[in-house]
Amino acid sequence: MLRIFVLLCVVFALFSCGNENQEENLSAELPADFAEFYKRFHSDSLYQMAHVQFPVQGLPTDVQSDGTRNGILFHTREEWKMHRPLTRNSGFLKKQILVNDDLIEEAIVDEKGLFGMKRRFAKFGNEWYLIYYSGMNHIAQEKQ
Repeated sequence: MLRIFVLLCVVFALFSCGNENQEENLSAELPADFAEFYKRFHSDSLYQMAHVQFPVQGLPTDVQSDGTRNGILFHTREEWKMHRPLTRNSGFLKKQILVNDDLIEEAIVDEKGLFGMKRRFAKFGNEWYLIYYSGMNHIAQEKQ
């Protein structure tokens, strides 16, 4: 199971680094200024670093099923890895939910629904910021 998880992380990293065939399928219900922010956030590393509320709360990648974690609960500027856009046919699905006018939650999940990550973006004043990031983790399946 750990090998599958590592393989999915590597595949996600490889597919998310490219800029060609970007899948910018943002929901029409999202605020108009969010689409421009989202595109620039994933293409401009300086802009991204300026629009992450460090230390950003979240979960590290590979949280153990027993609730323990390898890493920290707050991602720091020093250990931050750039987020890049998903590409078409990456094997991941993206869903964005408008919680309110100033808060958007995004879930990126593999097509089988086994692994996923979450991000939250909030608007302060006239600017959008990443305020929460949970790295790629196994998604608990409900017992039948």
